[in-house]
Amino acid sequence: MAHHEYIQDWLPRPGVRPDENMWKKAKPIFKDVVVELKPKCVLFVCKRVYDRVSQDFPSSTSLIVDESHPLTLDIYKIPHSTLQIDGALASWIYHPSSHQGGFQRPRGIVSSLIEAAGGKVCLPSSQRN
Repeated sequence: MAHHEYIQDWLPRPGVRPDENMWKKAKPIFKDVVVELKPKCVLFVCKRVYDRVSQDFPSSTSLIVDESHPLTLDIYKIPHSTLQIDGALASWIYHPSSHQGGFQRPRGIVSSLIEAAGGKVCLPSSQRN
């Protein structure tokens, strides 16, 4: 698991969007990180960043969302878009600080993305048989 900030510049305060130069500067850095780390899946924790990155990579098959997580938002249950970024399957969730965010609401997306990329979801001991 790795974490990468797509926009490399500090923004002056919350709610300020990156300018065009910041987006241009971020693109080759992100591509280098993907080439170096060779992830199987990429989760964008911001729909706006995902939408911007999606202009540079081909779409892939929509996720079939695991609806067994009762808190998963309905907006995640419609055909959920994915991208193919080199060998990685990529999708998005809302940032936890957004009005639609939160840490439990996107669980159906996260587990579905991991499984679609060929990984295995580890359940907490309280959910194991």
